[in-house]
Amino acid sequence: METRQHKRICLAQNFLTSPKLVRRLVGLSTIGPSDTVYEIGPGDGIITAALARVARQVIAIEKDRE
Repeated sequence: METRQHKRICLAQNFLTSPKLVRRLVGLSTIGPSDTVYEIGPGDGIITAALARVARQVIAIEKDRE
């Protein structure tokens, strides 16, 4: 049986912590002002914030209640 800590690590995407890198990746995408983006597992929101600056709407869905 998985421990809670192990499960949290498996679900985590906290390896992406550089706002500069996130802005670059979003900038290289085709996301524009008429797009709606679904973000699964927004976590701390570093990607959500960058997406919100370029997309019409961002719908962030978090599975982890914590």
